[in-house]
Amino acid sequence: MISTKVGSRELDAEIAKLLGWRTRPLEVTNGHTGDITRRTVWVDPKTNQPANVPFYSTDLQAAYDLAIWMAPQAAGALIIDGQHTRVQLGDAEPNYHSDPVLALCLAAFKAHPEG
Repeated sequence: MISTKVGSRELDAEIAKLLGWRTRPLEVTNGHTGDITRRTVWVDPKTNQPANVPFYSTDLQAAYDLAIWMAPQAAGALIIDGQHTRVQLGDAEPNYHSDPVLALCLAAFKAHPEG
């Protein structure tokens, strides 16, 4: 179980791995010098193409997209009350967190049929 108070790229990477993202090496040749640079890229499981991992844990739109993908048929509610956020998707137990983005991410995993 992951416990965090703030989102991070490390958390985004962990979420991506759970969703089937993987990394692979990529060699890029500089057209001017011919030098070869090796780097690691993430591969989107939906397209099997290199892509940037979404900012799941820090961007509300990315968290919303995650929730739609994880629980497409679930009705949901996100309520921000002072310093707390409550999110419920479908029949899953409500999720509470001080950060609305993290609350939505956690609720998405709870609402997923295999969650």
